[in-house]
Amino acid sequence: MRYRTGEIPFHTSSREQQLKWHLFAATILFFIATPVHSVHANIFANFGFGSRGVAMGGAMVASDSWYTAVYYNPAGMAYQEDVGLSVGVNYLNNFPKLNIDFGEEQIDRGERDQGLAIGFSTPLGGGKISKRIFIGFGAYLPYPFSRSVTEIRSFDPSNPYFIQYENRNRSSFFTTALSFRAWRDVAFSIGTEVLVRLNLTQANIIMNDEGLKLGFDALYPLDFAPTLGMAYRPRSWLTLGLAYHGKTMIQSDVDISLSVIILDEYLFPVRASFVDACRPQQIDAGIGFRPIPELLLAPTLTWADFSDYVPPVVVFEEMGGTFPTEAYHFQDYWIPRIGLEYFVLPTLAVRAGYFYRNSSVSAQTGETSFIDCPTHGVGVGAGYNYNDPLGIIPWPVYLELAYQAHVLEETHADKPGDSADFWAKGTSHFLNVTLMYNF
Repeated sequence: MRYRTGEIPFHTSSREQQLKWHLFAATILFFIATPVHSVHANIFANFGFGSRGVAMGGAMVASDSWYTAVYYNPAGMAYQEDVGLSVGVNYLNNFPKLNIDFGEEQIDRGERDQGLAIGFSTPLGGGKISKRIFIGFGAYLPYPFSRSVTEIRSFDPSNPYFIQYENRNRSSFFTTALSFRAWRDVAFSIGTEVLVRLNLTQANIIMNDEGLKLGFDALYPLDFAPTLGMAYRPRSWLTLGLAYHGKTMIQSDVDISLSVIILDEYLFPVRASFVDACRPQQIDAGIGFRPIPELLLAPTLTWADFSDYVPPVVVFEEMGGTFPTEAYHFQDYWIPRIGLEYFVLPTLAVRAGYFYRNSSVSAQTGETSFIDCPTHGVGVGAGYNYNDPLGIIPWPVYLELAYQAHVLEETHADKPGDSADFWAKGTSHFLNVTLMYNF
């Protein structure tokens, strides 16, 4: 049977087998009893990196040792004992179908997102440190790539929009990390995540009889956040994982000079500020274990500092500010996931995953109208590895497919006064195809 790197089963004693089933029962209780909330950020955080992670609902912090571990938990890369270089290319396609109902009026939202995700991991050095130090890289590039760095988006906070699906998935995202196996059973990692976006610094707007003229200056800033990871493998069939992701945020501060030239000349200097991309810091913890050699079970728990999330809303500083941060009332959350993988054949694995996330925003009864519906997420997929029939490529090629569906429960915003009540719900369908090769 061909297993993934670092997951080769060994014969176990009856005592160890009993421990496995105790862990199995504890996992089920963990999933039933854990409080649930939601996740917001780039497309990796919303759906996953690689077809295996997408199919298993993102429950990978203790269950990944190939190149995709650079995102989930880079410490896992240190267990690639029989791999010199792991390379993967992913095609991603997201089809959101979001709906806002004002009673007699309905608005359909959601734009198709597609792009490529690439990654690799490889050991460094030789001799005594051979296969002990690994470096990895992962990236998401939306299509067309130019939109991911040149498109600035901000929203009227009184106009309903889905904060998770309408602004987060188009940011280019890069991550790189270094992993070191300090002892046979323990590995650590350190790395960074990077966001790249356009940042306007100066805008000049002239309104006259000839129409509107606009000029602006811009920069392409990078925002870095640290990542840390730890993996502990006390048994061949058991791994514990812990990972930390720091906060990344791109903020645009724009000095606007507005000139109105019709009958006379009026000059209005204004300073505007808004955050175009934000991912709060989070911590992931999980277990990966095999009750039987063919089955991998992977519960995962995430905490995110969502009370520190900043939505893409413009604040005009010279006007005293509008919709101050304290009016948003976002809250931290916990989200449990569970994923499984079963080898039907030595070369064929089937996978599934599930998560539930509640809303991270308070009841929208005031002027703001942020939408974040309670969501059920289900993933399924399969992976097949095969040898080159011509014998040109010496190692197996991996072809993996995954589908993940998000079902957003209907949410009602009861607005006071003349503000319109609304109901929001929707679905999102995500496809991922991965071609992977290990040298």
